[in-house]
Amino acid sequence: PHFLFNTLNNLYGLSVVKSEKLPNLMLKLSDLLRYSLYETKETLVPLEKEIQYLENYMALEKLRLEKTTEIEFKKQGNLSHLQIAPMLLIVFVENAFKHLSVSEEKKSHVLVSVGVKGNQMIFSCVNSMNQKMHRTDDLEKGRSGIGLVNAQKRLQLMYADKHHLKTITKSNEYSVSLALLLST
Repeated sequence: PHFLFNTLNNLYGLSVVKSEKLPNLMLKLSDLLRYSLYETKETLVPLEKEIQYLENYMALEKLRLEKTTEIEFKKQGNLSHLQIAPMLLIVFVENAFKHLSVSEEKKSHVLVSVGVKGNQMIFSCVNSMNQKMHRTDDLEKGRSGIGLVNAQKRLQLMYADKHHLKTITKSNEYSVSLALLLST
């Protein structure tokens, strides 16, 4: 809900100044909501749709953070023939924005990439952070680690011996990489 309210407020701001960005961003929000409400009821969904969901989410975050954060999404390989558990990757992308540290001296960054080779998908999500400012008990940001723990449980249940998840925390950056064997 917090993301939705922020997005609606940003879209309202664009409507006040009659921005040309507004129609396209409203379509992205509509697609995002449609996908999360109606298209994720299956055990597996097309990887292409999951990727489009991530792209729409990141486009809306880019609207909010365009002056302070470099946001990049890269795709490589044939994504059209694979299936994935719905809403699996969004946890990592949401966390990247949730724990992003925005600095006035230096632009922050969120870099997401998805590559496919055969039936293997390699996902990567990297975000800047400041560990000194990162507090796990921050009420605004919620408890830290719940989303990651849930994603790990889903991976273990659905992709027991078919995944490798690695997280790295540095003083100024957090990264997640996930290798996953997907079905066609």
